[in-house]
Amino acid sequence: MTWTSDNLYCVIGGAEADCTARLIWHLLEHGRPGESALITQADCLWRGRRLPAPAWPTWRETLEARLRALAAQGCRRVVLALSPSQIAAGWARGLGCRAAVVGGLREHDNTDALKGYLTGCCRLLMANLDDSRVRALAAQWGGQRLTYAERRGEADLNARYLRLGKDRMTFEAVTNSAIARVSLPLPGSYDFYMALAALGCGLLEGYPLREGAAAVSAAPGAPGVLELRRRADGPDELIHTGFTGGQLETALLAARRAGSGRVLLVLALPPGGADRRLRRIALQGADWCALIPAAGDRTGGPDLTAAVEAARCCGEPEDIIAFVGRADWDALLARTRAPASAGYRRQN
Repeated sequence: MTWTSDNLYCVIGGAEADCTARLIWHLLEHGRPGESALITQADCLWRGRRLPAPAWPTWRETLEARLRALAAQGCRRVVLALSPSQIAAGWARGLGCRAAVVGGLREHDNTDALKGYLTGCCRLLMANLDDSRVRALAAQWGGQRLTYAERRGEADLNARYLRLGKDRMTFEAVTNSAIARVSLPLPGSYDFYMALAALGCGLLEGYPLREGAAAVSAAPGAPGVLELRRRADGPDELIHTGFTGGQLETALLAARRAGSGRVLLVLALPPGGADRRLRRIALQGADWCALIPAAGDRTGGPDLTAAVEAARCCGEPEDIIAFVGRADWDALLARTRAPASAGYRRQN
C-alpha cells in the first residue's frame, strides 16, 4: 500500500488537538481495529505499540518516513495533531490531507498561514462554528466543509440536551437525518466539542451516527480536559483546559452540578485577554471569580498563582473550585497550598 493524502486527518489546535485526535483515532479503531494510527505531539500509536513521535528539528522528515512505513504495514488511516505554530513555521507545507479539523483558535494564531495551508493541501474543512475565529475561517473557505456546534442551526452536526452529572456527561448528537445519544465518563472526560469532531470524522468514513456515538461513548477518558478531583481536605476541584466561551460554560455547568455550594472560578485568560462574552460568562456563571492572563509558558506567573491560593483559601468544603484555561494546572496546584491558618468567613 502506498501513502496518499486520502489517508490523513489533520487535527489543528493547541493542547486540545492531541485529545481530539486521540478520540478520532479511537472511533476509527473501534470499527476497524488495526487499520489506523495516531500521531500527536507526544505519541505515535499503532497496533498497540507506542513509537517515538516526530520532533524538531527533523519533524517533517521523520513524519514522512513514518507515514511511508505505516502505509507499508497496512495502515489505512492516520490521525495527526498539528499546532498552528507548526503550520506557520512551514513544517506542514505540501502535506495533503483528507480533512482538517479545526476546533478552536487563539488570538495570536497565524490565521493567514493556516488559510494558506488549508487552501493548498486540504480537501475538506471540519470547523467548530461556536469558536468565533474558526467561524470566520469557515466563512472564507471555498471548498467542502462539515461544521459542528452546540446549538442547532446552521451547523451540519449539533449537540443538544447537554447534561452533566457527577460521573457522566451526556448529550444528543443531531444531523438532518439522525439522532444519537452520547455518554462520556467523568472525571477525565473528553470535551463534547471533541466528541462532535470525532463523530464528524466517523460520518466521513461512512459510520452511521449511532455507531460513531457508541464508539465515542466507549472511549477511555483524557485526564485534564474536563477532570473532577475530589479532595478530603477542602473544596473539590474541576480542571478544564478549554478557553472558548462554550467550553467555559461547560466547565461552569459541570462545577455547578458536581458541588452543593458555591462555584469559585479561576480563569487563565488566553494571551491578549478575553472578549466580552468570555468575561460575561465568567461573571454570570460563578459566585466568585478571578480572571488572570496566563503566561506564555502556561506556568502561570505570580498573579495566577495568587489567584489559585486565594480560591483555595476562600473555599468551604461544600464549594467547588473550577480552574479553566490553558495553564499548567497540575504544576500550579502542586506548588500552591492554602495556608493552614486561613479560613473563610462568609459575609452577610
